[in-house]
Amino acid sequence: MADSPIFVIDSSPVVASCQFSVGRRAVADIVLPEARVHIRPAVYKEVVTRGGARSDALIAAELITTGPIRVADATAVGEALEDLQHYHLGQGDTEVLTLTARLATARYWSQMTFWR
Repeated sequence: MADSPIFVIDSSPVVASCQFSVGRRAVADIVLPEARVHIRPAVYKEVVTRGGARSDALIAAELITTGPIRVADATAVGEALEDLQHYHLGQGDTEVLTLTARLATARYWSQMTFWR
């Protein structure tokens, strides 16, 4: 799993993968444990908190509790990437793209070997 790609996803893919099933297993239960998925705190609120007792909300909450889905620290997003201002994106899209860039940069530097 250390070399698994990192995904930053929004609410719709979380909900859809928790709602649809294959062989009585949610698609999220099949696919997400093999990936490194990050969501913004706002996605958690939308899917789990507002979802309440719906089955997709409960599946998402379990995946967050057990680790396949990680809720990114809100401070990890930081300031929006300057280049994104030219695209007139909504706040959610801007946060997802900025978080993706931050995680990719952190992963790159954590894998670097420095020689002395």
